Amino acid sequence: MHLAGVPDPNAEFDDALPANILATIYLIEAARQANIRRFVFASSAQTIEGYPVDRQIVPGMAVAPANPYGVSKCYGEALCSLYDIQSVAALIRLCTAFPQQREALVDFLFDPYNVTVIETGDEGLIEPSETALDKGLLPAMCDKFGHVPKARTLSPHSAGFSRNPQKRQTEFEDRLLGELSEERPLMCLVESVADLPDVARCAVTNIISLPALSRQMVLKLYSVIHGRQNLTELRDMLRLLPSDEELVKLSPQELAIAIRKSKSQDMAAALAERVTQKKSQARVGALAEVRGLGNSRVLLEQLAEDLRSWKSGALPWDEIPRGLLFYGPPGTGKTFTAGKLAEEIGAHFVATSYSDWQKAGHLGDFLAAMNESFKEARAQAPAILFIDEIDSFGDRATASGDNSGYIRNAINGLLEQLDGAKTCEGVFVVAACNDFEALDAALIRSGRFDMKLNMPLPDKFALAEMLHLHIGEEVPIRQLDHVAAHLVGRSGADVAAVARQARSLARRHRRNLMDTDLWSAAQMLVPAASDADLHRAALHEAGHAVAGFLSGKGVPVSAEIGAQGGKVQFRPSSLLPKKRELDAELVCLLAGRAAEQVFLGAPSAGAGGGAQSDLAQATLLAARLDMQLGLGGSGLVWRQVTDETLASLLENHVLEDRVSRRLDTAADAAVQLISEHRDLVQSVADQLLPQRQLTRDELSELLSASSGETPAPGC
Repeated sequence: MHLAGVPDPNAEFDDALPANILATIYLIEAARQANIRRFVFASSAQTIEGYPVDRQIVPGMAVAPANPYGVSKCYGEALCSLYDIQSVAALIRLCTAFPQQREALVDFLFDPYNVTVIETGDEGLIEPSETALDKGLLPAMCDKFGHVPKARTLSPHSAGFSRNPQKRQTEFEDRLLGELSEERPLMCLVESVADLPDVARCAVTNIISLPALSRQMVLKLYSVIHGRQNLTELRDMLRLLPSDEELVKLSPQELAIAIRKSKSQDMAAALAERVTQKKSQARVGALAEVRGLGNSRVLLEQLAEDLRSWKSGALPWDEIPRGLLFYGPPGTGKTFTAGKLAEEIGAHFVATSYSDWQKAGHLGDFLAAMNESFKEARAQAPAILFIDEIDSFGDRATASGDNSGYIRNAINGLLEQLDGAKTCEGVFVVAACNDFEALDAALIRSGRFDMKLNMPLPDKFALAEMLHLHIGEEVPIRQLDHVAAHLVGRSGADVAAVARQARSLARRHRRNLMDTDLWSAAQMLVPAASDADLHRAALHEAGHAVAGFLSGKGVPVSAEIGAQGGKVQFRPSSLLPKKRELDAELVCLLAGRAAEQVFLGAPSAGAGGGAQSDLAQATLLAARLDMQLGLGGSGLVWRQVTDETLASLLENHVLEDRVSRRLDTAADAAVQLISEHRDLVQSVADQLLPQRQLTRDELSELLSASSGETPAPGC
C-alpha cells in the first residue's frame, strides 16, 4: 500500500496530510468489509531514495532519509492502529481544541518542561483521547517536525496501573511527580485539573479543555469513518442531527454505536432516538400520588415548580435550593417520593444507597462506586440523584477505633461529590435517613441540603388513602377506615404488604377481593390487641394529652393507640424553658402512668421499656435538671447527661436520690392532676378507643369543650 506524498522533497506536507488521512480511512474500511486483516505501509523514501528497490519492505522499517516522504508511511501505520470510532472522535475534539497554527502548536506542546493538561470533562473520554495522542497526533507531528522532543502522555488510565481505583490514583500521582523532573514535555489527561495533586498543578503550563460534542464534529466524524464527502448529503444530514445541547448528553459509547450506521439518515435517526430516550417527559401530578405528606407537600410542589422553571429556562440554576433531605422512620415512602419528584419534573432518576456503594468492596471500590452514581447523574442531567441510608455514613465527630479512618474518608468523599454536584446544572441530590441525629454536621449544613423534610408515619386518613391507592375500587373506601385504624403506627410499606397479602388470600379462596381479606391481612401483620389492653392504652395516652394541655404545652398534634401501644405528639416547646416548664414536662411524661393508676387501680409496665419510654425520658430530664441545666440541687456544677452517661452518673447515690425524689414529686402531681380532671381524661379516652387516632382539630374540640379553656393560637 502506497500513500500519496508531496510533489517534490521541498514542498510542504500540510496539504497532503488530509488526503493521506482520508485515503487511509477509505482503505481500512474497504479492507474491513473485505475481511483483510494485515497491512504493510510503504513510502517512496524507502523504495526509491532510502533503500535499494530489491529490499523487502516489512512493517516497522525505519524511514530513511529523514524527509517529508516518510511521513505518509508513519502516519498511515499510526492511523491504522488508531482506527476505532471513539479514538477518531477524540482526535477530532483534540484537533478542535489545539492551536490551529502549526508553529504555535509545536511551541505549545513541545517546549522543554512544558506540562499540558487536557481536561476531558468525562472520564470515559480519557482513554480514547490518550490513544488518539499516542497513536495518531504525536507520532505524526514527530515525523513531520524531526527536531521536536518525544512527548510523554500520562493519565490515570495509562498502561501499567492497578485496576483498583484508589491504588491506581496513587500510582498515577507517583508517576506524575516523577515525570515532572524530566525535561521532555508531558501531556496529562484527566477529567478535571482538580484531579491533580496540588504540587503538580503548580507545574502546569497549558490547560486544554476538550470542547463539547457538536453537530459539526459529528459530521466530520461521519465523513472520516464512512468516507462521505458529498456536500449536499452532509448538509441534509446536518438538518437531521440533534442540537448541540442535546448531543453533549451522549456518552462516547453511544456516539460510537450510532456512527457505525453507514447511511446518513440511519445515523442521524439513531442519534435522535438516543437523545429522545434520555429525555424524561414531565408528568405533572405525579406528586399527588404520594399520600401522607402533610405540610411537606406544599414545599415539594414548589420545588418541582422551580425545577420545571429551570428546565424551561425561566429560572437560573443558582436560584434552585441546594439538595433535599428526607428523614423519618423506615417505610414512610422516602424513595417513592423522590421517584415521584423526578417524574413530576421529567428528570432521570438515579437511585442508590450507602449499602449499594459499600457492597462494591473496600474503601477504594466504595468511593469509585459513589463516583459512578454521580457521574451517571451528570451524564443523564436533568437528574434526581437519590441517596438512601445516608445516616449509615456515621459522624466524624464521634468516630473512634479502627473504623474511624474509613468513616472519615467515606464522608469526605461524599462531601467532595456533593460540592461538585452543586456546580453541575441539572443534578439535584435527594438523600434519606432514618436517624437525623446520627448525621455528620457537615452533611446537613445549608449549601448541601438546604431543604430538610420530616417524613413521619402516616395518620389513619393517609393510611386509608394508601389502601385505596393499592386496592382501587374493589373495596369501597368507607370500608377501608376500619383497617386503616388498625394499622395506625405502621408505614406505607406495611400498607403495600397488607394489600399484597389480601390479594393472595382472595386468590386462595378463588374470589374477588373483599374487605374481610384486607382485615385478615392487617391482623396477620399487626396482631389485634385485647380490648382490655386497648382500653388501658387509651386511658394512658389520654392522660398524656390532658396533662400536656393543662400544663401549657398546647393541644397535641395527634394521639394514637394500637396493638403495640400508643403515643401523643406535641409541637416543640421553647428552646429556653424555665424550671416551671420543665417540671410540667415531667408531670406530662408521667401522666400516662398516673391515668392507669387513677382509673384502673395500678399502673402497668407500659410506661417503661426502652430508651424512648416515658420513664426513660423522665429520668433523663430529671437528671438534666439537676446536673446539667443548673436548675437543681447540684447548683451550677455542670455534668454532661446523655443516654450513655446517665447510668454511670446515677451510681452516685446522692445524685440518684435527688433524681428519684424529683420523679416522685412529679408522679404525685400527675396523679393529682388526673384525679382533678377525671372526666376530661375519660372523654378523650372514649373517643380515642374506637377511632385509634385523633387529630389536632379533634383533640382541640374535646379538650376545650370539656375544660372550658380555649387553645392558644398556634398551640
